[in-house]
Amino acid sequence: MELCSYHWVLVALNIRTMTTCYLDSLEDQSSDDLKEIVNKALRIHPP
Repeated sequence: MELCSYHWVLVALNIRTMTTCYLDSLEDQSSDDLKEIVNKALRIHPP
């Protein structure tokens, strides 16, 4: 019996240190796509 059928993602950005924390409820998902999106956004809109 599946208790939770929701998929969630949490992304925290620390602009000062240029680091991210990525949490995904589906542990087998890769965060490479998200990393690319964040890096592009930071190049377009630097802190």
